[in-house]
Amino acid sequence: MFNKYTVITKTINMENGESVVAKDKETEKEAMDLFYNNCSSYGTNPQTKACEVMVLNPNGDINRIEKIDNSKYIVKE
Repeated sequence: MFNKYTVITKTINMENGESVVAKDKETEKEAMDLFYNNCSSYGTNPQTKACEVMVLNPNGDINRIEKIDNSKYIVKE
């Protein structure tokens, strides 16, 4: 179906703004490296309320998905 692996990263910032970025990678290793990098970068960013990162294989099936919810760490004044 597809020729490459696709990494999709959806984020919601603390002001509820949303962003979706999709990047194609040639190999599964490149895709998984980007997956873990995005989980680390967005999941530990204090400005990110929540993020979802997924890897689609060339057939369009989900190889891996991770949902990170930082909203539980928001301190209400």
